[in-house]
Amino acid sequence: MAVKYDAVVVGAGVAGLSFATRMAGYGYRVVVLESANPEHLGHDWWDTIELRSFDVLGLARPEPPEARTPFTFKMNVLGRTYPVVARMPDDMVNVERRLLATRMVRWATQADVEIRFGCHVTGPILENGRCKGVTLATAGDHAARVKAPLTIDASGAAAVLRRRFDPAVAARWGFETEIPPESFMHTWRGIATDTSVGGDSVICMGQGNSTSWISREPDGLVDIFAGSLGGSRGAEDPETVAMDMIARQGGIGDWVRPGTSAVIPLRRPFDGIVAPGFMLLGDSACMANPINGSGMTVAIDAAIIAADTAHDAMMKGRFEASDLWSYPRDFFRANAELAFLDALKSFVFSAPRDPMLDFFRQGGLRGPAFWKMRPEFGPAGFAAKAGAFARTKGAAALLPPMAGTLTRAAIAERHMALYPSSPSGFNQWKAIRRRITG
Repeated sequence: MAVKYDAVVVGAGVAGLSFATRMAGYGYRVVVLESANPEHLGHDWWDTIELRSFDVLGLARPEPPEARTPFTFKMNVLGRTYPVVARMPDDMVNVERRLLATRMVRWATQADVEIRFGCHVTGPILENGRCKGVTLATAGDHAARVKAPLTIDASGAAAVLRRRFDPAVAARWGFETEIPPESFMHTWRGIATDTSVGGDSVICMGQGNSTSWISREPDGLVDIFAGSLGGSRGAEDPETVAMDMIARQGGIGDWVRPGTSAVIPLRRPFDGIVAPGFMLLGDSACMANPINGSGMTVAIDAAIIAADTAHDAMMKGRFEASDLWSYPRDFFRANAELAFLDALKSFVFSAPRDPMLDFFRQGGLRGPAFWKMRPEFGPAGFAAKAGAFARTKGAAALLPPMAGTLTRAAIAERHMALYPSSPSGFNQWKAIRRRITG
């Protein structure tokens, strides 16, 4: 006899496990389907997350070795390092993703979440425009089916279900099956031994409109990253950017974790994220921060809202888009600043290059800007940059487009805070959103 589930989740990452564990706490039977084996779960590097996220989940805050030393960078523009220090804020922590993944799997399992590893999901089960579960690849030509009234795609950038959704059904509810290339940040990252003596940790800007960093750790390791936005002017291969940065900075020894390529789907805040019986969550919904690519905190916030919405739908026994709509409504209204950051991201990759780099060089970004960009370009933050603008070569070419961008960004943020309360108003809202952002 087939096991009956209340919800099926594709992906055992931070988003998927947060949702599943919350639902299990409500007493529902949830299964998580994960393609990787347990030992390969989680990225093979370090990442940042807000400490409050652990409190929201009811999960203990991380301790070493899961908790790492906070990132601290000096600004490097076109090969020259400046005395502008970017230091991670105290309300954030740098975590070892593999260890966090192991702990979250144990936490979810203790909450009676069923997790199946090594499962290759081949697509959604769609019946009359409603999602009723997923199909799994099996030996031979047969496909297994896991059915549930609610299905969640939390499969990350792979977007396993999103990519195989009926395009007509997806379009009706406001999302595209394929995430456009320009929405991806292409990255390369590895960890090596640090052979420098007192070398700097730097965040580098100015090469091919890419961002890269070298973060030297107290334990003798060094985190090396490079990323470029897909479709941006002058974008280069991230691995090439990383190798050039290593050659300039030096002090890099043997690889401890060889470099690997990955993509991060950055926010496109006009997408829909629900359909009848279906929710998009985490990177499959492009929930990463548009400026720095970090997505764990946002994904956890979304998972909590999604699970609470799912609980209400379960109580009613209805799973139409209108029954799930409080999830996108509450999430986008609470995270309206993502619309502002999305507009700012587009400006950074299209602004007049030389004045923008000189603006950075003159101290146009203060210490925590890499993590806290929204207040950096709020009214007070923008006013505080008057001195940096005055020292910037070519400021006359930079100030008008920046002022225009910030105006549009503020309008987009206000519009996001007015996310429609029901599906009936979504298409009109989305059309206005597109006009705002161009």
